[in-house]
Amino acid sequence: MKKLLVFGFFTLLLSGCINDLNLNPSTELTYKGHWAAPIVNTRLNLENLVATQELATADPDGLIHIIYREDSIYQHYAADYTSVPAQSPVSTTFSVGMPPLSIDANLGTFGGAKMKTLSVKSGRLLWSVDNPVSDTIELALTLQNTTNNGQPAVFTVSALGMGITSGVINVDSLTMDLTQGTPAYNNLGFVLEMIESGNAPNGTQLEVTLTYEDLNIGGAIGFFGERVINFPSGTLPINLGLLQNISTGLYLADPQIKIFIRSNIGLPLQISPNLIAIGKNGNFVDLGLSPLQFTGSNTPGNFAYDTISISTANSNIDDFIAAVPKEIIYSGSVKTNPAGELPIDNFVTGEGAINIGLEIDLPLELKTKDLTIQNTLYNIDFGVEDSDIEFVEELSLGFRVENGFPLDADLLIYFQDSTGAVLDSANIAMFDAAAVDASGNVVNPARSDRYLTFTNAQISNILKSDDIRVKVILNTSNSGNQVVRLLTNYYIDLVLGARVKLNYKLQ
Repeated sequence: MKKLLVFGFFTLLLSGCINDLNLNPSTELTYKGHWAAPIVNTRLNLENLVATQELATADPDGLIHIIYREDSIYQHYAADYTSVPAQSPVSTTFSVGMPPLSIDANLGTFGGAKMKTLSVKSGRLLWSVDNPVSDTIELALTLQNTTNNGQPAVFTVSALGMGITSGVINVDSLTMDLTQGTPAYNNLGFVLEMIESGNAPNGTQLEVTLTYEDLNIGGAIGFFGERVINFPSGTLPINLGLLQNISTGLYLADPQIKIFIRSNIGLPLQISPNLIAIGKNGNFVDLGLSPLQFTGSNTPGNFAYDTISISTANSNIDDFIAAVPKEIIYSGSVKTNPAGELPIDNFVTGEGAINIGLEIDLPLELKTKDLTIQNTLYNIDFGVEDSDIEFVEELSLGFRVENGFPLDADLLIYFQDSTGAVLDSANIAMFDAAAVDASGNVVNPARSDRYLTFTNAQISNILKSDDIRVKVILNTSNSGNQVVRLLTNYYIDLVLGARVKLNYKLQ
């Protein structure tokens, strides 16, 4: 906040007063004089700032909050929790003339999952038949305890003569009951029955191979196993509004991060999020979260919601926010069924999803030492030619301040060339802090006058500079141990003036 005030008005001061000088008179005469002018007389308050800052809001008592929210950092869908590995081939021998043949098989799963019911969103059943005779043989292939849009899943397999014939059956939209068998889960079954044998003699042996491939499960009931699933990682740009120009020293008394979880999947999870702040200075700070527990939905069709609060009591949030993050690197993992198999089945429907969101809530209750705000104005044009610099003998800036903020502030100004080299600098004890009560609220503003004077050599460096870097260092009282609160009724009354002493010859 103070950077915005000082920085903007200081630049206005310099450009305004220098441009008003007449440096091209017409007769030769040495003249010495003074020029003075008030530049700004205004009141600046936090209520107006909150009204113009998108992320700023205020409590009923006027305490300002900076709130940043992302409703969806990442999502997981049904298939992430019900995925199955590539299935092993099932092979058997079927002879012409024999009765229907039942084939028992098991669904391969991850993490010891025990599936009872599956709805297949997409997938394929690969088959091959080695037929040793010249006639084409047709078989009926029934998928046991499986329906296709409510009807038994029965398919025709035609094996051409004298060799291996292979094909693919689309198994989209199948519903499988996997409880038929012992134990009552993961049971797959097939039935082979002769439709047409042609002239093949009884006893002719057919070698049959069946393989499920690329199964994408849309819904399931059972035990989904104990396994770790990684979140997608990425980088989230962060804009903290009026805090973005702070470089170091931002320590808030009660910063909060909330993680929102929304799910219609019946599955207990242990969530291990990793959030790392990339600060403005390029430093990395880990939020240091412990694993979070989420029980999931308890009824198909219903959503479960949870809000997990992160504070200084359970994380490294104070240093995380003190870095003034410009980006957050996120990653992490979830562990399914962290307590093991429970009597209640896991479940998921085709529309099942888990969504994780984030909110950063920063109430501006400061406990800080050497809070540093800095920025640079580039390509400054003072409107003075190099040949005219010699006529400006002295430049003084005056600041009259009534400060209703509970922070001391020192101002450092660096005049730089286009390469970033510092040509000159100046500093001033700009603000005295307003008096506060035991709750950190302002009770009396501080009033003070401050002056900044530039002499000949400095003026030359200033007018030759290309950029101005401004640094404001703010402190709470009592060496940074006192907590102060920034309220909307805090203000600064600011009067700025300039005084220029001239010494030039009129040609």
